[in-house]
Amino acid sequence: YHIARWFAVSADISIEALWRDVLENGTGRKTGTSKGVALAFVPQAKFIYLHRPLVRIYSGIGFGAVQCFGFETMEHRYVDENGSHVDPGQTLRFTGQFTLIGVEVGRKLFGFLECGSGSIFTGIRAGAGYKF
Repeated sequence: YHIARWFAVSADISIEALWRDVLENGTGRKTGTSKGVALAFVPQAKFIYLHRPLVRIYSGIGFGAVQCFGFETMEHRYVDENGSHVDPGQTLRFTGQFTLIGVEVGRKLFGFLECGSGSIFTGIRAGAGYKF
């Protein structure tokens, strides 16, 4: 949503499937695989450098939350007062995303290419979006 010609707000919603090898301490031998899912919602502020009817060039920063299910919960397991291991079953963390440079092409339906870093992506990503 454009607040001014040079400033807009948006939101990223992502669903990620995650997996990793489980390694034995000391030997490094693979003993299994852990899997999980991460759901993220990150509102963002976009600072627009070039605003043309079909092309926009921008940078952005956003902060939001990510909810993890699966293997990420193992890192938050704790022992209660009875000595039992308690697995919270899910985790909710605050998160951030920074877009160094991004390019959008289109109007309501658009394509984008971004270079940035954060919990939604690090590196380069491309995709499509729709403006409500």
